[in-house]
Amino acid sequence: MELVSIKFKSFKNIISYILSYFLGFVFLTASFYKIIHFGKFVDTLSLYGTLPRWIESFSISLILIEFLTGIGFLIRQLVPVASVIGSILLIGFTTLIIIEYLRGNIGASCGCGLAIFANKINLEKILENISLVVLCLASFLMHRNVN
Repeated sequence: MELVSIKFKSFKNIISYILSYFLGFVFLTASFYKIIHFGKFVDTLSLYGTLPRWIESFSISLILIEFLTGIGFLIRQLVPVASVIGSILLIGFTTLIIIEYLRGNIGASCGCGLAIFANKINLEKILENISLVVLCLASFLMHRNVN
């Protein structure tokens, strides 16, 4: 029975690592895209009618937070913190996308930087982001239960 428990714990550990590395890749890739296409990212932010004007000056901080979140997913001790911050970022982004979706801005660029399925405001992007929030929360719970 002890051997089964060790194998299961090691399997959960492997899944936990894969999940945190995947999320690290997602956040790092998105932040790199926003750095490379900074002007386009700021222009896209300005198109969101729900954001205050000062958000454009906050865009550098937002990219830095996203980058550090990606790094956090790659450092085992920081995975819980990265999971929470990643969830908060994604919930915020998703809320803005939903608002723009409901306003009828379907097909406009979301400014996300990384698109697994969609880089436009549409239902697929909303579902993609919700899935990433679930993965962030799963990463938090798995890391807590594995360690």
